Amino acid sequence: MSPGDAYIAFLQETLRFLAAQNFLLASTLAARKGHEDLAASLKRFEDAVQPTSKDPYTYVSSRLFIAYVSSFEIFLLDVVGAVVRKHPRKLGAIQFRLADVLDAPDIDSLVDRAIEEHLNRLMYKRPMEYLSEICDLLSIPSDPLKPLWPSFVEAKARRDLGVHANWRCNAIYLRKVEEAGLKPDLKAGDSAVPDTEKYLDSVAQSLQDLAKLIANEVSSKHGI
Repeated sequence: MSPGDAYIAFLQETLRFLAAQNFLLASTLAARKGHEDLAASLKRFEDAVQPTSKDPYTYVSSRLFIAYVSSFEIFLLDVVGAVVRKHPRKLGAIQFRLADVLDAPDIDSLVDRAIEEHLNRLMYKRPMEYLSEICDLLSIPSDPLKPLWPSFVEAKARRDLGVHANWRCNAIYLRKVEEAGLKPDLKAGDSAVPDTEKYLDSVAQSLQDLAKLIANEVSSKHGI
């Protein structure tokens, strides 16, 4: 997949993410205005999500958010894959067990695994080190990405709260956000559920813009 194709795929996911939010809000409003079947369905949904979520919109939007942040990581994986397949030595020394090599159906599958393992290691770096190493790997400048990168760091850290900490703000989230140069608007123990339209729209716009920048820089640099 080329960087341009990866960006289009992420753009389509952004449109689905925003459309799903709009549908959730509209259907909830319609149910509360008296549509009997919809109102009964909403009531069953409200009962089902208690006490873990305050309402169906919060329940669904928080899970859409987790999937959406993951889709941006998939975009990064696809872009890195496009560059590494053209310049495979960029990953440096990657070790495989002999069994892994013998069981691999082809070289591309080994390259895919090496890319995934390399990116997984990068995710444990400090936020700006992660950016620097991604840009080094892609041979693109980091400066154009710096204004938008903290939004990804914050969204990723918040997503991790949803996956690992029941959406409760913790010291790890606060450290990552501060290391990215942002001032946290949460404190330890606060709910970090991404349930406001303003926040979700802001994340979608930032990640869409960041993906476009990365795709353009990579295409310009590598001609792919």
